[in-house]
Amino acid sequence: DGGRAPHVLRHRFTLDEPGAPARLHATAHGVYETFLNGRRVGDLELTPGFTAYGSRLQVQTHDVGDLLLAGENTWEAVVSDGWYRGRHGTDQRRDGFGTHVAFLGQLEVGERRVATGPGWEAATTGPILAADLMAGQVEDRRVTPSGWGPALVADHDLGVLCGSPAPPVRRVEELRPVSVTRFGADHQVVDLGQNIAGWVRLGDLGPAATELTLLHGEALDAVGDVTSENLGFRGDGLEQVDRVTSAGVAGDAFEPRHTLHGFQYVEVTGHPGDLTPDDVAGVVVHTDLVRTGSFRGSDARLNRLHEIAEWSFRGNACDIPTDCPHRERSGWTGDWQLFLPSAAFLYDVAGFSTKWLRDLAAQQLPDGLLPNYVPDPRRDRGLAEQDPTWFGMLGSAGWGDACVIVPWHLYRLYGDEAVLAELWPT
Repeated sequence: DGGRAPHVLRHRFTLDEPGAPARLHATAHGVYETFLNGRRVGDLELTPGFTAYGSRLQVQTHDVGDLLLAGENTWEAVVSDGWYRGRHGTDQRRDGFGTHVAFLGQLEVGERRVATGPGWEAATTGPILAADLMAGQVEDRRVTPSGWGPALVADHDLGVLCGSPAPPVRRVEELRPVSVTRFGADHQVVDLGQNIAGWVRLGDLGPAATELTLLHGEALDAVGDVTSENLGFRGDGLEQVDRVTSAGVAGDAFEPRHTLHGFQYVEVTGHPGDLTPDDVAGVVVHTDLVRTGSFRGSDARLNRLHEIAEWSFRGNACDIPTDCPHRERSGWTGDWQLFLPSAAFLYDVAGFSTKWLRDLAAQQLPDGLLPNYVPDPRRDRGLAEQDPTWFGMLGSAGWGDACVIVPWHLYRLYGDEAVLAELWPT
């Protein structure tokens, strides 16, 4: 139901000399953020990303030498459901890849090694009250982590750990609103002027105990208010909604990093003041792809059509190539085999595609059939053959052929024979 709170974990340790080279390796079942001495590690988002978790779990490595102290240090992590056990797909089924989140980390400072395991603590409460990648994030800025007790140490298969050939997901751009319109005393509507995938950073949370609701949407109704009717969200249990309760601290900003939305408009309810474009930023979040091409013609209409196509791709490049940034977010094989050449005209998508192809290969059925979208939780948990409707859709032209078409496109675009050799068994 998108209502589960992230887990807050911590561990205290001491260092004599923090000046040695320091690396932190981390991954999770779920989405994690990790902190050293209260400072966030790195600039990556929605880590460890979306994979066929039973076969491939990506590890991130960070240089953290400037975050460590001589004496006592505190290592913290926040782990939410993410793709691993959050709502996903057209049926909004949760617990797709598992029922328990987990965090795995190892800190290396010179010859010293500090790792997750016995001695770690978990809090019973924290400021994030609920977080779901699709439904949104709920936060109370007045709450601090409390109720600390021993964390459960789980035994998982470390053989599935891997790196990623793809660039990481980052906050790649910020947009200021083109307008903020107040609708009576109740709420205001923010217009970014462009449909994006990401979230909003709200810099003015109002006085202490102010409860704000942020409804995200792509469209406006007849009176200019935000609507989700084009997605079929309103009334059937899933809307892109964030909620935050203010602590009344000047300069305190709300930026929900454990969710993702597809939107142009945001309906802000509950704020007593008039928001300005300086109070709100639309944060564009997707795989940090290297730009390799561009297009500009003499007809403004054609240029705008091209920009729309590019923004559509950017909204569907969040660790995997997806079909939409809001109601489903599935890596449909038919979509990427079709759009890859256009994407490659604008960005270097070699590593991005190779990462996804490895998930495709990992989830192939024993008889050679491929899921229609990847990663697929039903395939990863061995439930595929139990769903005759799902099973009966497999093997269709275009979708099933992605294991041939995508590697061949990559070879023609980048001259990389290695991807053909790697995917030949598939």
